Amino acid sequence: MRRLSRLSCVAAFLALTPATRGISQVPRPSTQRDSAYSGLEKDFTVGKSVYLRSSKTLIGTIVATDPHHAFPPSFKQAWAKAVRIKRKDGPLDWMPIDGARRIYVVK
Repeated sequence: MRRLSRLSCVAAFLALTPATRGISQVPRPSTQRDSAYSGLEKDFTVGKSVYLRSSKTLIGTIVATDPHHAFPPSFKQAWAKAVRIKRKDGPLDWMPIDGARRIYVVK
């Protein structure tokens, strides 16, 4: 008798869970990537358009690369592989590739 009541309690609990009622659970981010954009270091080359990683907003275009660019002491590394980005609003900026890959993607 006890065993039967325990089973009925478990069955009642399962009937109340969202998964068994057909209600979707918390949405999970898609593991599928947009194939048009790339965050790979090898893809940060001259002529590529640069987009903000989070919203895919156009930032500018890569106009130069430097495999051994000197950065000021405020940066983590004094020398690093870098890209020069011409922003769509005008200014030119040198950015280490490691930092650029965290913020931007290219297309």
